[in-house]
Amino acid sequence: MSCIGYQIILCQLFSYIYSSLQPDNAAFADTIEFRALVNIPVAALIFLPLSAQRDLSALSKAGIVSIGAITYTSIVLIAESKFYYDLYKPIATIYPFILDWNFFSSCALTFFAFTCQIQLLPIYSELINPNYRRIKKVVVRSLLIDFVAYIVVIVTGK
Repeated sequence: MSCIGYQIILCQLFSYIYSSLQPDNAAFADTIEFRALVNIPVAALIFLPLSAQRDLSALSKAGIVSIGAITYTSIVLIAESKFYYDLYKPIATIYPFILDWNFFSSCALTFFAFTCQIQLLPIYSELINPNYRRIKKVVVRSLLIDFVAYIVVIVTGK
């Protein structure tokens, strides 16, 4: 379940890359055929093997890479936000709420953003000395990282 948000992000990323590389055929990137060509191999080759692992300690190094990626993304968003603010300030119209077809993608990302809590019991069982204090520390740190990442995205508007 927690891979759904990543699946949406990767599909949109591949769609953007394809549109940039093939501007004459950019409309194909918005079709269901393109999404099937991208999502099925990504799900089969990346997310299925990751979801099938029984030992989560194999992903311990990926956590550090994820934190690095979030930190890099945060720095880029913060650095570019002033440029984009100045560039679009004269023509920007701010809407408090927009209801369009992107609403459903946004809902999927929001609803599945915190589904990693399903992994709480496997993580607890893999701690060297599992107790309430240690699992609380893990949960607080992971939620703090999520909070900081979401605040950066909210503040910079990306």
